[in-house]
Order: sequence, then C-alpha cells, then structure tokens
Amino acid sequence: MVRYLCIFVQQYPTFRYRELLAVASMFNIKIWGIDESLLPIIESDVLEISSPFLYMDLESDEDVKKICSRTVLVRGFYRVWAESNTYQGLLDQLANNYDPEFISTFHKDKIWKIEFDSFGRRFSKEDQLERMHRLKPSPLWSSGKVSMNPNGVNEHVVWRLTEDYGLSRDTPELMAERAQEKEKEKEKENEMTTTTTTTTDNQVEKGPQNMYLGILVAKGNRESISQFNLQDRKYLGTTSMDPELSIISANMGHVRPGSFMLDPFVGTGSFVLISSYFGAQTVGCDIDVAAMRKTQTCNLETNFEQLGLLDNLVGVVICDNSSAPWRDGPIFDCIITDPPYGIRAGAKRVGYNKNRRHKAPPEGFKWSHMAQTTEYKVPDVMADLLELAAKKLVIGGRLVYWLPTTPEYV
Repeated sequence: MVRYLCIFVQQYPTFRYRELLAVASMFNIKIWGIDESLLPIIESDVLEISSPFLYMDLESDEDVKKICSRTVLVRGFYRVWAESNTYQGLLDQLANNYDPEFISTFHKDKIWKIEFDSFGRRFSKEDQLERMHRLKPSPLWSSGKVSMNPNGVNEHVVWRLTEDYGLSRDTPELMAERAQEKEKEKEKENEMTTTTTTTTDNQVEKGPQNMYLGILVAKGNRESISQFNLQDRKYLGTTSMDPELSIISANMGHVRPGSFMLDPFVGTGSFVLISSYFGAQTVGCDIDVAAMRKTQTCNLETNFEQLGLLDNLVGVVICDNSSAPWRDGPIFDCIITDPPYGIRAGAKRVGYNKNRRHKAPPEGFKWSHMAQTTEYKVPDVMADLLELAAKKLVIGGRLVYWLPTTPEYV
C-alpha cells in the first residue's frame, strides 16, 4: 500500500471526488485511507472553504496511472517526501527521514526537474525560482542532471514544490458573522477623531499553511479536453454540451472499450462523440430532426468523421423516447444524456397538436411521414427516462443525466 497526495483542479468541485471514485470503480481499483472529514471541503462549491488536497492509499503507481488516464478533474498524484509549513522544516525532513547515501545518490543515472505551484496565492517567475532555490542545501540535488523534458533514455523525475496558503475553512455562517464584525470595527474607526499608524499582523507577510515536496506519479487527463473544443467542431448547436462536462459524464457512466452506450436525447451528439472516443459503440436518438441534421453535408456524423470516430457510431434514430423502438430486455451498458427541460430547448413528443388539423398521410408516403408533436412535460420526461433505464440497462449499467436545479435544492 502506497500513500499518495491527490491534487484536484479548481474546477467543478462538487464533481471532483465523485469522478475519481467512478474512474477507480471502472478499473476495479480500491482506495483506502481517505479522511472523510475533509470531503465536505473537497466537494464544496463555496470557493472560500474549498481545498484541492486529499491524501489516499492505493496499491501501486500502475493504479494511479490508470485513474489519471481518464479523470479530468485531477491535476496529479504525488508521492510526498516532505511536508511542513517552513522551508527549514522541509530540509529537516529530507535529512532525518532518509539515509544520507540514499538521498545523495537518488538521481544517479537519472534526469530531473522541479516545478513550483501555489494554492491561494500567485507568484512571479522570479519569486518561484527563489523559493525553489531555498531547497538547495539538501544533498538530494547533488546527483543527476537537470532536464526540462524526457530524453527517452534516462528516467525523468519530476518534483513538485507546492505551497498551500489555503482559504478560509470557516462555514458561510461564521464568515458572515466575521464580515459584520469588520463592518462594525470600520464604523468605530470612522468615529475616531485621531488616527495612529501602527504595524498590524495583516501588514506582515504570512507564510503558507503547509508545503508539499513530492515526485509526480501521473497527471490527470486534462489534455483530452482540448481535443473536443466546441470552437473546432464543424457541426455545433446551441445545446452542445461543454467538452469537459461531457468527459466527466462519460467517466461517471463507466464508458470504456466494448461498452454499448445510448443517448436518448442526442441533439448535436456531444455525449456519443466523447463516448466513442473512449472506445464505446454508441447510438443516439432524438425527435428533433433539425438538431441532428443541419444540412445534408454538415450534421451530427460530421464531427465523427472529423475525429476519425465514425466506426464507433452505430447510428442515430429519429424517434420519441416515450415510445422508444428498442427490443425487449437489457441491451445498454450505460445511458448518458442531457434531457430537454424547456430551458435551452423545449421538449416534444409524438402527439396530436390541438392547434393543427390531423390528416392521415397518403398511401406510399407513410415511411417518410413526420408525425405531429406536442408538449413533453418535465415530469413525463423524467418518468420515461427512468423507465427506459430500468428496462434497457444491463445489470450494473449506469444512468447519467443532467438535471437543472437551484442552490436551495442542492
């Protein structure tokens, strides 16, 4: 069992830990040693109390690399060598926790570099370099050669020095009380007829709450996001899902090679596109023909051709999800979708429109007939989606869907 420090990105905090667990579960990787009292801080979407640092135990570096091959909300996993709130403390730990001969020859026949990062504060390049130089007294750097990039021959060790200045760990209620107290103090100061100039604690530069020095094991799969940049797609719509959120959804749904994935409200196809990239066979359906087919030469399939993923798209079906045409029995490994809730696009289902006269199509034209549609209310959308998942997902299959909400219901 190996102890690792996981550093998340400061993006979508409510999804960070859940995506990590989903990816680990997909690869049958067990995670131990998590301090669950920290999870409210990790998952909080209140920036003043959020934190990206979480220790955990895994079996090996290989498990870490598997997780990082998919997750996009993890910045990286590190094996921490020293942890302190002062640079002297870091140097002392390096000297006391490791054999002098081991540490002085650690980089023998290796190349290495050191990176600097900070949470809660920004530094210029000059300041970052000065902080890294504070670790020079350690014999750790006495062997090996510095190299910014791998050379393909020697092992490349990437060190990470991270300063955590933290954010307030108080609850929103305590923060509001403190803000009121500060306002009262300001009012008292304004009432004073004389002022004095003194040096306060706030004028003294505060050091970091904690610092970590460790070796990078693996970085998260952030590079995959840019491959699906919406601006680079040839076919796009107003309801196209953000690529990062699409990848998170695919990770939550355990999409992998061999999966059979369905998006019953496919629209412009963001979910089926991402799922195909991860090796799944995908199929989508929608009642809105315009969303799936802009023109004969520019449509949902165009993005698949652009990325060379057309072989993974089984096809798209024009149908009504309230009366889906799928065969009886479980057939899908995952259903990932963003149902229409009438916010960006209204939901429709097959039915007679009260404002239009119904007339049966002439003989010979039934195959191309586009049925009338009527309003598809949100409770019906959800009921039909859950029924579809209950009937068509295999045992252990996953349903992932997006639901608009407001803060008071979170």
